[in-house]
Amino acid sequence: MELDELGIDIEAQNCLNQIQQESWTSADYDPSQGMTGEELHNFCKFLYSQIQSKDEEISRLTANIKELTDEVRLSRLQQQTYNDENKAVSASHSQKLDVVLQQLQETRQELTDTKRKLKTAETLLADAKEKNRQLEAEREKDAKERKDLENDIALLRSDLYSGTKSQQSGRSAEEVGANDGRDDFDGTDASLPEANRKDEVSSEANSDGEKSEKSQSGEPNNSSEDRDSSKGTPGTPTPKTIYHGPSRKGRTYNKYTVGTPIIHKCDLSHLPEGVTYHIKKNPKKVLHTITKVEEHWFEEVVLTYPDGHKETYFMPQENDKNGYLYDEIVPGTHVTSDFLTEETSNMYDMACPAYREVKNRLSEMGLKTHRQNLANYADKGYEILKLVLPALKDRALAPGSNVNVDETWERFQTHFGHRKTYMWCLVNRKANIVIFFYEDTVDKYGNQKSGGRNRAVLKDFLGDAKLKSLQSDGYICYMYLDDDLIDIEHLCCLAHVRAKLERAERMGCKEASSPMSKIRKLYKREDLYVEKGYDAEKIKEMRNDEYTRGIVDELQNEMFDLMANKMDKLPKLMQQALNYLHKFWKQVFAYRNDGEYSIDNLAAERAIRPQTIQRKGSLFFGSVQGALRSAMYNTFIQTCKQVGVSFRQYFKALLKAVKSGRTDYENLLPMTICLD
Repeated sequence: MELDELGIDIEAQNCLNQIQQESWTSADYDPSQGMTGEELHNFCKFLYSQIQSKDEEISRLTANIKELTDEVRLSRLQQQTYNDENKAVSASHSQKLDVVLQQLQETRQELTDTKRKLKTAETLLADAKEKNRQLEAEREKDAKERKDLENDIALLRSDLYSGTKSQQSGRSAEEVGANDGRDDFDGTDASLPEANRKDEVSSEANSDGEKSEKSQSGEPNNSSEDRDSSKGTPGTPTPKTIYHGPSRKGRTYNKYTVGTPIIHKCDLSHLPEGVTYHIKKNPKKVLHTITKVEEHWFEEVVLTYPDGHKETYFMPQENDKNGYLYDEIVPGTHVTSDFLTEETSNMYDMACPAYREVKNRLSEMGLKTHRQNLANYADKGYEILKLVLPALKDRALAPGSNVNVDETWERFQTHFGHRKTYMWCLVNRKANIVIFFYEDTVDKYGNQKSGGRNRAVLKDFLGDAKLKSLQSDGYICYMYLDDDLIDIEHLCCLAHVRAKLERAERMGCKEASSPMSKIRKLYKREDLYVEKGYDAEKIKEMRNDEYTRGIVDELQNEMFDLMANKMDKLPKLMQQALNYLHKFWKQVFAYRNDGEYSIDNLAAERAIRPQTIQRKGSLFFGSVQGALRSAMYNTFIQTCKQVGVSFRQYFKALLKAVKSGRTDYENLLPMTICLD
């Protein structure tokens, strides 16, 4: 029997091989040659000790081999006995296993049948859920319609049964204003009130069509059709890159920055004795607001010269830190430029009416005054801004400019109640200029009225300007743009079409989904042009490539198909959207004619939005001067926002420059003035 069969450790085998190898080597080699007697004696003693250790190791290995041999024999005997016992057990287990396999096969068949039934039940459950969802949608729709009907019934009952303090026997007929029916306008005469239809008022092309509005009547709808949000488009005008207006893209967020801090040092002379200290590397930052009104009295000296003329001076003392305020007094007032800038910013930029400023803010700071005083101060600033306005207008209406126009209604208080007037807004996106104007006109009765809205207002404001294009909503294009302006390309707003289709889609019109998806693709392409930074030539090329042309052609074919085959079956909102798109198709898609054109009129609508917010706060204008003042301040506030400068800093710099005698107003605009 070999050693490996007995399971002998490989270390023992190696040890035996080493002993045998040493015995072979000793037969051929005589290490005693050349040794002295003493060395030979020591070598023999060494060999004897080695032989003894080897004998002990051989004895140990022999004992281990014997033990392993006995264990192997015992193990084989036990294995033989175990195999004999398991033969009988295996036969019994085999029979039981056959029975278990048969049962498993039957269980598997039952499980397959159960899965098939479960799948059928899931299909039925999904169908039931879909029917339940449809029923729930119909229920919500019915509930909404029911709610609308209940509201209508409540309004009708209120009109029928509500009492009135008036002693008149009946209610006077409501008069139609020039702005009525604008929300339902779809480009056709039939969608306008009878008093505003072109075929009935063609002889009154230069009239407003406005009527007085009683103070009890409700406010009309907003003049802007849609304020749908779209992405801001960054960039600045360059010779090769098209400008799309300011936005937040590319800008950083600066937090916790105020300006030059006021540093407070520690007085280390008050430290107690025996202590150690170190000054922290970063000081503790604390914000503090100072809001107050101070009254300064300046002692003036009247000098009389030998020729008899007199002049008034103020000569500050050396230790007078606030003496410079005398030079910042706004001419014609007793307030500084800081005070006037603060108040006009609050009234027109923060939309805080003058009566709130007087009653709340200024009174809390100890100033008791009247709101008319604030109006008088603002008038002085209005006169200074009025000097700069012509230069700003020349830039906005420069030859070859592309402008956006919009208007919104205002309430004007008269002795007989309130009437509607209109504030116009013109935006030059490339020049970063916004201009509000409130013009006089003549109504259809021949009366001179302020805040007009007819064709003459826009035509007179534009004058002989050689504009390249003018973009507005369809209502302005249809009602107020003179056909004689043939040298200016008229553009309409695709966002208005999108708004009408979106309202129809929300009301459940499935036919509106496909046109909406195509318009979304067009807007997505516009975002791509801005993201890639294309210039005007590249944008025009992309707007007329095969992909965009295919979308526009599909949209036109779908419009004609719906108008020809399903027009009578469509909801009213969808009919208005199709009529609007059909009527202004050429103007809506004229933006493809030039890469500098905009796809919509949102630039003007966003610029005019602060004016609508002010309207909600101040409710109405009390005078023409108040309306003109509002237009002037909003012009420069919004222009400063477009340019990216602070109106407060600009207005203070302008007041200082004008007071110093400067008359180069083209260099005092928000984009040309030098701010410290």
